[in-house]
Amino acid sequence: MTSFEITSNVFKIDSDANSVYALLSDFNKMGALVDMTKQMDTSEMMPTLGKLADNIESVTFTSDSVHLIIKGIGELSIQIVEREEPKLIKLVNTGKLPMNLTVWIQLLSNGPYDTRLRMTVHAQM
Repeated sequence: MTSFEITSNVFKIDSDANSVYALLSDFNKMGALVDMTKQMDTSEMMPTLGKLADNIESVTFTSDSVHLIIKGIGELSIQIVEREEPKLIKLVNTGKLPMNLTVWIQLLSNGPYDTRLRMTVHAQM
């Protein structure tokens, strides 16, 4: 079995940690953002995102999970399995992909409108 781990750079978000956590820890809220972007013409601003969206056959959100069916790939389900407000969100894949995927989203409050975000992805294939 092959495994790898990728850790992102630390990103600055101009919002408080509680607001960032509230958005990222509830897939229903992220689903509303996806619905909003579907109504916008983002083809010129984000052509890669538009191509990816064209391959998504269906998507279903709950507060704890997102389930996608992607053309040529199959089913992908991501579930939140751990929350530590407002510091950590842990996600795992529960779909039918031939890999185990774990994502940690770490948040650090660095001031009233200064949240730092870092993601770590661990996959086993």
